[in-house]
Order: sequence, then structure tokens, then C-alpha cells
Amino acid sequence: VSEILKRQHADGYWDRPDRFYHAKYRGSVWQLIVLAEHGPDPADPRIRRAGEFILSRAQDRSSGGFALHEAVRSGGGRAREVIPCLTGNMVWSLLRLGFGTDPRVRQGIDWLAEFLRFDDGDSRPPTDFPYNHWEMCYGRHSCFMGVVKGLKALAEVPAAELARLLPGTPVQLRFGSEPPLTGRLRMVAPTVDPQTPYGLVYVD
Repeated sequence: VSEILKRQHADGYWDRPDRFYHAKYRGSVWQLIVLAEHGPDPADPRIRRAGEFILSRAQDRSSGGFALHEAVRSGGGRAREVIPCLTGNMVWSLLRLGFGTDPRVRQGIDWLAEFLRFDDGDSRPPTDFPYNHWEMCYGRHSCFMGVVKGLKALAEVPAAELARLLPGTPVQLRFGSEPPLTGRLRMVAPTVDPQTPYGLVYVD
């Protein structure tokens, strides 16, 4: 963590500010993911600057999804370049880095809940936003990485809500216009991340 933060620019980014995604694996997106995996102090000003940089440059301000490039004229991420894997990774990382109460992160969660698809070729893909770009992400077969990263982000549950979740409770998960996924709560993970704090809930 200290080595990563040592390379951070004063404005909160790594490598170049316009290459937050495409500078693999040196850009700001990738550094944020690695930091989130290692649990730095969310109150560290450098972590706050990194999160603010990504939210201001990569997040599409209208939909809440995260994009490959910044919309230079209007600010935020380019709406036509929002992709599901990046959105899932950034929402998950920001949740773990202490941005869970930020309304922009909540907007990212709403994007995942509304636009993730799980049909995997069983139906014709929609043709409106955001499905009208990036065939590899939104085509007849949804990008498996986008689905996995999105579910990973949605699996983060605030600690304050865990006490209300009991094994055996019926669960219904809704994702936009997709048929709801139903099951029962199997268990709540025994530990809570002390940095965020969030925990995991398992549903069968």
C-alpha cells in the first residue's frame, strides 16, 4: 500500500490522468482496485483524493456507470463508454475504501441493479442505452466478467444491516427488467471488514 501511494500524484491519480483505465495496470483504476484489496485506512487523505479523482473523471454523471474515458467538455465519464466490468470494479473498490455513503456510489449501485443482464444468449439483447455500444460487453452473450464484478459489488452489505438478516429468510434479487432471482439466505459471513465496514451475505 505504501509503495502504491508513494507513486500517486498530488491530484489523486497514477500514471496520466487521461489514462485512468487504459494504462494497464498502472493507471488509477487498477491502483484503486489493488488498494481496496489490501484495506488501507479510508480516512487517509490520499485514499480520499484517489476516490474523488475516479468519481469526477470516470463516472457518467447521468447514469452512474463508469466509463473508459472522461467526457472532457461536460465532465465525468463518457456515457457511450460505460461498461459493466469497470462499473462493478469501481463500485466494489469505492465501497471498500469508505465511500459507501457517497450518493455517487449509491448511483453506481443503482446502475448495476438496473442494467446487468443474466440472459446469456437466451433472448435478444436490448438496443437502448447502455446496450447500443460495445458488442463485447452487451451483445447476445453478456460479458461474464461484467456480471461477476457487478455481483461482487452488489454482495457488499453494510454492517448495520447484517443484524437484520437471518438464515432461512426468503430473498429476491431484482436487476432491472430481468426476471428476479429467488433463494434463501444461507449464512452471513462471521466477520466484518473493519475498514469499511461491510460484510458478505450468501444466498442459495
